[in-house]
Amino acid sequence: MSYKLQLHQSIVALCALFILGSGLAAAQAQPTAPTATDCSLSIPGTYDPTCDVDHDGDIDIFDVQLTASHWGETGTWTGGGDGWLLTGNAGTDPTINYIGTTDGQPLIVQPAGGNVGIGTNAPQAPFNVVGTSWFQGDSTPLPAGAGKGIAIGFIGQQGYIFGFDYGTFTPKNLLLQNPGGNVGINTVSPTGGKLHVEASGGTAVYGNSSNGVGVSGNSSSNWGVNGYSDSSYGVGGRSNSQIGVYGQSYAAFSAGVYGLSAYIGTQGIVNGSDSGRQAIRGDNGGSATGYAGLFYGNTWTVGTLYKNGGAFRIDHPLDPANKYLNHSFVESPDMKNIYDGVAILDAAGAAVVELPDWFEALNKDFRYQLTAIGAPAPGLYIAQEVKDNHFGIAGGAPGMKVSWQVTGIRHDPYADQYRIPVEQDKPADARGTYIFPEGYGKSHDLRLPILRQSPSPAPNP
Repeated sequence: MSYKLQLHQSIVALCALFILGSGLAAAQAQPTAPTATDCSLSIPGTYDPTCDVDHDGDIDIFDVQLTASHWGETGTWTGGGDGWLLTGNAGTDPTINYIGTTDGQPLIVQPAGGNVGIGTNAPQAPFNVVGTSWFQGDSTPLPAGAGKGIAIGFIGQQGYIFGFDYGTFTPKNLLLQNPGGNVGINTVSPTGGKLHVEASGGTAVYGNSSNGVGVSGNSSSNWGVNGYSDSSYGVGGRSNSQIGVYGQSYAAFSAGVYGLSAYIGTQGIVNGSDSGRQAIRGDNGGSATGYAGLFYGNTWTVGTLYKNGGAFRIDHPLDPANKYLNHSFVESPDMKNIYDGVAILDAAGAAVVELPDWFEALNKDFRYQLTAIGAPAPGLYIAQEVKDNHFGIAGGAPGMKVSWQVTGIRHDPYADQYRIPVEQDKPADARGTYIFPEGYGKSHDLRLPILRQSPSPAPNP
């Protein structure tokens, strides 16, 4: 073996020991100290193994030089020259003192096993780093305050990993599995999606932003956000100052929020104390066209239905393809029911009109109207008011047809408890405002607070 090759291999091995520190076991034993023999006298003399420092089988000038560089007068290894101490070295040059190969070949550490430690003398894993680890994406020295890379470390009670550019002091994106398979957190089988998070309790995924979107989902052909639960809410939204759940759609004939259920499709509940609180609100911006709400099927309101006006609308019977026919409701200050019919008087010019058996249970304060049909009947009158669910007519001609009408005021338990007040003072926060300010020559801005258009949330990011 030539001396130059032997020298190069020794230096590389010792450099590796210096860089890895005590975490990498020495692969080459420390040379044996020469005796007091003056090795320079052995040239050319008999072979003395203690003077063969480069272990090439002979004693030459290289052995003398190495001996002078590596050993002190007392026979202790000094680490001078190209040598390296296993207990640490000073005055190193990182441009030439490094671990690696110069021919692009692989560098193998601990091929026979054992742990490698950095920042620790007791590594507990094949590669054990104590302290923050920095993996740079370029060769810029980190202490100079430049370079891009990934930091892995631990601070306080929290571990962290992040990408950063110290050249511009800005955070950078951190990509996982790009491209690649799924990423799992707290699971060994991440089959639920690109990011699969499992939690046995508490919140699996939490998003928070001080001035942006906490969690955003997007899909070009499917649901942007999907929530599922076996025993609670599939999706929950909450806000302390804005809308808890916000849905927006730019598609024609579509919906911003859509609810589908075997029982209740969409439900709104309020638990505040404001007099204008609303469980569900539909807002058409006050436009005369379009609708704030549209219901297919029967609609049931438990409570009082307040409205500015009311009507039915059907296809016009004479031109159903091109026109509507609208009729207004009949209004009353009372909870009034109207009943009517036609009676035929008997031979005595009288008749008894039978009413439903629930009539008096529902109604009170009856009012009557009679109209003779076919001839005048100035003597026509109510012979008996409603009693036992019937009333009597008399004073007409035998066989005469009489149109009758009876009205009654509801007095069932609900009506008695929730009687509609005919006149009512506006609450303090509504005084000075109007349901229809334009009708009184006032600005639209003076509408009742409850009728003002809801503030539009920020558009979808």
